[in-house]
Amino acid sequence: MSKKSVAQDKKEMVIQDASCFKEKAIRFFQQGYACSEAFIKSAYECGIIDKKSDIKLLTQIASPFVGGVKSSGCVCGALVGAQMTIGCLIGRKDISYSNTLLKEVSKKLVDEFKKRGHDTCCRASVPEYNETPDEKQFNCSKTIEDVIDVLYENILKDIKSLPGD
Repeated sequence: MSKKSVAQDKKEMVIQDASCFKEKAIRFFQQGYACSEAFIKSAYECGIIDKKSDIKLLTQIASPFVGGVKSSGCVCGALVGAQMTIGCLIGRKDISYSNTLLKEVSKKLVDEFKKRGHDTCCRASVPEYNETPDEKQFNCSKTIEDVIDVLYENILKDIKSLPGD
């Protein structure tokens, strides 16, 4: 059985400049959403994720990543939100689809994230994993913005240029 290409099912997405995405993500985060929730909600609101998607369900799926999976602190919620966004765009629908492109794009996201000086583990990024609310707002807002920049500069344009049906 031959594997289908995710590009065959790629929907037209709206790629505006990153300012809409950043503004909404930071606003959601400041309102109390976790990094991962803020990321996925802003991707939806800015038209990157198909408006036919169930945003309530996507937000629920993003919820456990609050504080880097709070009990361990070993994953960055903003990075998870970005990976979820990529999954919404080019993730497999079932096992008949190849996941080669998804693996490449996901790796590129992590590599570029690290090049910007971030660690994939929240606890490693935040000294003693015990920051004040103001420090958390500042540090996590900067991380969210950086992940959005990585998506725009290195990922979304490549996904957008995939051949459609």
